[in-house]
Amino acid sequence: MRIPQIKDKSKIQQGIGTLETLISLMVVISAVTAVVLVVFNNQDIRLDNETNNLALYRASEIIGKARVLGESDFNLVMASSSINVIFTENLAVSDISSCRKDITGSVDWSVQADRPQKISLATSLISQAESEALGSDCETTFLKDDWQIECPPQYGYDLIPAGLVASGIDIIKRNSNKYAILSSLKGSFDKNDFWLLDVTDKTSISKISSIHVSPGLHDIDVAGNFAFAASDDTIDQLVVIDISDLANPATIAYESLVGVNPTGSFPQGREIFYYNNRVYMGTRETAGPEFHIFDVSDPANPVHLGSRELNHTIRKLVVRDNYAYLATSGNQNELVILDISDPSNILPSFPGVGNAEPWRYDAPGDRDGTSLFLLGSKIYLGRAQGTGANHDFLVLDIGQLDSVVLLGSVLLGLNPNTAVEGIIVSGKLAFLATSDQNKGFQIWNIADPVNIYEMDSCNYSEKAVDLDFDGQYNYVANESNNALRIINSISNP
Repeated sequence: MRIPQIKDKSKIQQGIGTLETLISLMVVISAVTAVVLVVFNNQDIRLDNETNNLALYRASEIIGKARVLGESDFNLVMASSSINVIFTENLAVSDISSCRKDITGSVDWSVQADRPQKISLATSLISQAESEALGSDCETTFLKDDWQIECPPQYGYDLIPAGLVASGIDIIKRNSNKYAILSSLKGSFDKNDFWLLDVTDKTSISKISSIHVSPGLHDIDVAGNFAFAASDDTIDQLVVIDISDLANPATIAYESLVGVNPTGSFPQGREIFYYNNRVYMGTRETAGPEFHIFDVSDPANPVHLGSRELNHTIRKLVVRDNYAYLATSGNQNELVILDISDPSNILPSFPGVGNAEPWRYDAPGDRDGTSLFLLGSKIYLGRAQGTGANHDFLVLDIGQLDSVVLLGSVLLGLNPNTAVEGIIVSGKLAFLATSDQNKGFQIWNIADPVNIYEMDSCNYSEKAVDLDFDGQYNYVANESNNALRIINSISNP
C-alpha cells in the first residue's frame, strides 16, 4: 500500500495545537465544575446540619414549655400545632391517667420538595400535685397499647357469707403490694360490709380484714390511710374508716347529709369521690339536696360545707379543680357540670345561666347517664342500654364548659335493663364494666372518637357494679358470686 504524502505540515501542526488547547480548556472547565459542585454540596450539608440543630432545639423547646405549663396547671397541657416560615411544630398529648400524660414534641420541614424531614422528642409528664389531690389514687404505669383479655377471668374472690353483693372497689398500693378495698350491700349487724383483700398474688387472693360499718355501703373511695364510704343508712350517710393498719381497720367518723329528710325517699348515700381534702357525695333523687360537699382535712371530724338540689339521681361523680361532673338520671341532664369553687353557693359551670338549673348536656334520647370518666379535656359518658341512634357510650369535649361538643359515640349492644357501670380510659383504650351478663367487660379503641370500635369483650354470670385499673389488670366489682373479678391482659398473637 502506498502511503499518501502530506504536503502542508504547518496546517497539521496548527490543528494539533488547536486540539491541545481545546483539551486543556475542557480539563480546566471540568476541574472548576468539580470544585463548584464540592462547594455547593458542602453548603447543602452545612445548611442541613444547621436546620437539623435548629429543629432539635425547637422540639426540645416544645417539650420544655409543656413541662413548665404542666407544673403550673397539669390539665392545660393539650395537643397543639403551629406553622412558621420553616417549620411545622406539633405537640401530641396522650392522656394515660389523671396524673400522667405522654407527650411528643415534633418539628417537620422540607428543604426540597422530595426531602421531607422530621425530628421528634418524647417524654412523660407526671403530676405529683394531681396525684396528691386524688389521695395518691392515680395510676402512672400503663403496660400495653394493644390488648386482648383472658376470658373467662381466671382470678376471683367471693364474699362470705353468701348473699353479700359488692357495690364499690378501690385499688391501693402499700410498698410493693396491692390491695382491693371492697364495699358491699345486704349487710346487717352480723354481716360485714367493708373488705380488704390482698391481690398482690392474683392466683391466691386473700382476705386481710373485714368489718361491719353500717346497714351496707354503696360506694367507697380511698385516700392515703383513710377510706370514705357512702352508707345505705338513712342518717350518717358518710363514714370514714382508718386503714393505716390494714389488718385492723377502724371506723372513726359518721356524718349526716344536711338538709336531707331521713324519712323521705332514698336519703341514703350512693356515690362518693375524694379530691383535695374534700369528699363529694351524691344520692338518689330525694327529699332534699342530692349533691353534698364535706371538708375532710381532719378525717375524724368531717365538716359539711354545702349542697345542691338537682331533682335527679346522681349515678356517678368525679371532681377536678373547681368543677364537679355528674352522670344523672335526668332526661335532659345526663351530664351535669357544677362550679364548686364556693361550696356554700354551688353554681352552674359558667355565668349567665341563672341559679335555677345547673348546666347540663342533653344526650340523644332519654336514657340515664350511669357512669363517667374524666381524662384530659374529655368526658367519657356511659348510659343505660341504648337503642338505634341513642348510643350508650359517648365521648365529649369539655375544653369549653359552656359549649360541650360531642366528638363521637357508639352503640354497645347491651341487653335491655342493663347499663354501663364503670369506665376507665387510658391512652387510646376505654375499659367498660356493664351489668349485661353477656358482655360484662369490654375494651374499645377510642383513638379516633368518630370511629370507635370494639377490641375485645368478656362475658360471665355476674353483673358488674364498679371498676378499677392498675395499668395491667382490671378489677371488676360484681353484685353476686365472685364479687371481685380480676381480668388479665394477654399479648396479641
